Amino acid sequence: MTDLSWQEADRLWARLAEARDTAGEEDGEAFLARLVLLLAHEVGDVDRVLAAIDAALEAGQAVGEP
Repeated sequence: MTDLSWQEADRLWARLAEARDTAGEEDGEAFLARLVLLLAHEVGDVDRVLAAIDAALEAGQAVGEP
């Protein structure tokens, strides 16, 4: 796993939020699914991608997201 600086992570978060807003309510979930599949293809390791999905879910639960 590569460590991102806070500045890099903030830049990614801002762009992701912007892209999600651009996709809109109707396509937002599909956009996120497409993004995960594209990134999974780039990573090339299904187990790492599945672990990242689980980590994202756990992080959301830790801060009380639905």
